[in-house]
Amino acid sequence: MKTYKNIFKATFLLAAMSLGMVSCNDWLTLYPQTQIVEENFWEDKNDLEGVRYAVYKNMANQVEKMIVWGDLRSDVYRLNTQQHSDQGNRDKFRNIIQANIDTTWADYDWSGMYTTIGYCNKVLQHGEEVLEKDKQFTASEWRQMKAEMVTMRAMCYFYLVRAFKNVPFTTKVINSDSDVEYFPQVPALEVLTKIIADVESIAGTARNRFVSKNDTKGMITNSAIYALLSDMYLWRASMYEGRSLGAPATDDSTTGNDSEENTENATESRADENAGEGSGDETGENTGGDNTGGDDNTGDGSVITDYRAQAIKDYQACIRNSELAIGKLKDQFDEERKGLGSYNIDQFMSWTNAPQFDGKTIDFMYKNDVEDADKQFVSMDAYDEIFTKGNSYESIFELQFSVGDGRENGTVNSMWGMANGTHLVTSYSDENKKDLRYWFSAWKNVEGASTSSADYYCLKWNAVDVEISGFGSEEKEVLVTDVATNKYNNWIIYRLSDVLLQNAEARACLVKLNVEPQTNIEVCQQILRMVNRRWWVNLTEGQNVDTDVSKPKNDIDFPNNGKYLEQVMETRKIEFVGEGKRWFDLVRYAERLSSSDEDAEGMRTMYNTFMSSITGYETARNRCETLWGLYCPIYYMECKAYRAGGYNITQNPVWNKSKYDRK
Repeated sequence: MKTYKNIFKATFLLAAMSLGMVSCNDWLTLYPQTQIVEENFWEDKNDLEGVRYAVYKNMANQVEKMIVWGDLRSDVYRLNTQQHSDQGNRDKFRNIIQANIDTTWADYDWSGMYTTIGYCNKVLQHGEEVLEKDKQFTASEWRQMKAEMVTMRAMCYFYLVRAFKNVPFTTKVINSDSDVEYFPQVPALEVLTKIIADVESIAGTARNRFVSKNDTKGMITNSAIYALLSDMYLWRASMYEGRSLGAPATDDSTTGNDSEENTENATESRADENAGEGSGDETGENTGGDNTGGDDNTGDGSVITDYRAQAIKDYQACIRNSELAIGKLKDQFDEERKGLGSYNIDQFMSWTNAPQFDGKTIDFMYKNDVEDADKQFVSMDAYDEIFTKGNSYESIFELQFSVGDGRENGTVNSMWGMANGTHLVTSYSDENKKDLRYWFSAWKNVEGASTSSADYYCLKWNAVDVEISGFGSEEKEVLVTDVATNKYNNWIIYRLSDVLLQNAEARACLVKLNVEPQTNIEVCQQILRMVNRRWWVNLTEGQNVDTDVSKPKNDIDFPNNGKYLEQVMETRKIEFVGEGKRWFDLVRYAERLSSSDEDAEGMRTMYNTFMSSITGYETARNRCETLWGLYCPIYYMECKAYRAGGYNITQNPVWNKSKYDRK
């Protein structure tokens, strides 16, 4: 991450902001600053860059919340069975996994996300002012910075919506004690519509890449913008699809086979998508997002009357934006490759009969050397590049941790691994020797592990090696060795496989809605083959991975049984172990089957389909009661702060159990 020239000045302002937080009502952590500091701070672009840096830094402080909110309750994890040095958190995590949730736990304190939102609002408020004062600060630089801040703010709200559902929403900046006010909760669909419109207004106006590769992967680029849009459209589509279950039937003839038109409509009037060097439409000044309507509003002022049609449009917008994200990622790769002069093309998969994305071929997906696996030689290059080294060519956006910045990512090492003090192991109970992902994501045979342990360890965030024994035999053993803790793992928000599988999920949903089923089935299957095959290994016979994705290969690919959405879900489960995504995936699945927030059907179906292997899943399912039970409670201090100010905030009705949660 960049070290900005004027960071001392920024630190002084942020310290003043923190002091303001203590002195005032602190529900949203949109704290006031003294007017003296405020008036003298915003002089040149270095002042903006200092607070811009704080946005990324503070977001990196939220990794544990991202895991607890987005992953912990899923079907992937259970507590390890080893002696533990942190019994307090161990007991708490057990309760969270079993949906025995207490609103007094600080894990549900959302103030860190709102702090980041506040920093974004500050930059967006003062950018034009600094542009006028600092003649060295160009309009192009401001457009790019503005695109970063709008995107980061939307990303924070997207985390909050997926975790809490209805949340307070504001783009207002707090400058003094007199400015403090209590912002009402806004329905999730309305928040999504606001932030989608916000990000659409700046799409294509960020940089395509920075000078430093660490900045390219650690700051918002056009690829990251489109990845976020793809994710948000997928979530909103799922909510609309669920709502359609309780809506009157409509004539399907207007929504069945118009994907090309709808896809283009979803992204029309966009800023120039080639704005990596500062070019772009100077319109799209919507930094507030407050011009969109309510819960059933599309964003253009019209009221939704056909939820199914809107779901289809959003799934198609997800597909289009995922393709744009991949296209911009391909551009990054090509631009960086030019600077290398020569590079090892054998480092990457060379797919044949594969789909193109935004008219471009994926030729930057790392491959693993498995041709001589039968002779005990396997090189896990994709694992090394993506997770051990970080900032890989496949990375779209990851939060940076480094020795230079003095910031360690201790969270991943406290959650996963095999050392005393780590909390989680995976729920897998079979060592799949044909899938390299299991070797570092869910493996039992680990050097140094207790031989009596039944735990399958996630070692994705460690540095590991493997030893294969049984040369010449049919049955070989894989031992994971040289497990080393890495204190500076980056936290990946988006990478290539994620947007590919967003695309596949949207297509699988369109198949169920009978929209261009033949095309969507074909591309969905091709994507699944690409994502899964690059991890395939044959220890008995060796051989290269089959790169022709137009046809199935029986022992690698899913059967053509019509269960395309379930296949995407299964792939996402193993692909993203330890990456903070699985619970959000399951909640999104449940949203598609829920006609309202009070509906229990989607929640129960999700639990019965995916969670049945988890100990006590029926008890956890019954505790959830309705769809609301899949979302987090509001931290009790927020409720107390609201009520102390004479205002009300509605606690999640399933977790509204204690005196702190009620009036």
